[in-house]
Amino acid sequence: MNYKKQYSMIPQRNQILKYFLLVILLFNVIAIHSQNEETQDILSDRGSYSTSPFVLPSKVLQIESGFSFGKSKNENITVKSLLYNSILIRYGLSSNTEIRLQTGYERTNTGIGYQSLEEIGFNPLSIGLKLFISKEKGVLPAISFLGNLKLPYFGNKNFKPVNFAPAFFLLMENDLSERFSLNYNLGMEWDGKSADPIEFLAFSLGYSINDNLSYFIENYYLFSDNNGRDTFIDAGFAYQVGNNIQFDISGGINLINSKNNYMGNVGFLWRLPK
Repeated sequence: MNYKKQYSMIPQRNQILKYFLLVILLFNVIAIHSQNEETQDILSDRGSYSTSPFVLPSKVLQIESGFSFGKSKNENITVKSLLYNSILIRYGLSSNTEIRLQTGYERTNTGIGYQSLEEIGFNPLSIGLKLFISKEKGVLPAISFLGNLKLPYFGNKNFKPVNFAPAFFLLMENDLSERFSLNYNLGMEWDGKSADPIEFLAFSLGYSINDNLSYFIENYYLFSDNNGRDTFIDAGFAYQVGNNIQFDISGGINLINSKNNYMGNVGFLWRLPK
């Protein structure tokens, strides 16, 4: 879970919509031919900005990677960027604990008026721990705690924090039916420069079309003293291939200024068999 500058470099919005609809059509065609396949559920933290409360089984290693783009404009400052590769490595320490390691390689272009500044390099290295607290019981959700820490020792000097940058999240989920689930998170994150945190709230509704194909729609909010409130909506699909590989695609907009604030994301995960 991280709130990257909203990516781009950039296809136009109508091109993005065409590509997204083509992928949705492809996923649905594939789903028709996979109705009778039996698969084991994959526990993914990719695609949506919210994070699942569930941890990997003990001694399971999982790699989640993707490509992202987008655009963010605030007054006279425009940020366009490409995340060429994000990578999250997760490992199950026990039945209720997993450790996490995350970074990425990114290119950004920041325009201020008629001037622009381009940067390219690695994002800071983040280490994390997810602790599963309790299973779902009736109306009470499944609950876990996620803590991340961005380190000031690795990455492009303009991407990495000046100081240690912690983040803390409470992750919850309820099954609404056999196919519908509601995931919701709340938490806060520091940037390593300011003492004021960014507060985060997200609600994600997921639906399993079949054992292989699923989609989600999500609404999330970022609150800060400097920028006030930002409101986003995004949606996406995930398709599982066999028991250890999954592909995903997603896209979203800022509801306050959708024309100049949008993002897209495509990626995969690979669960290494024990």
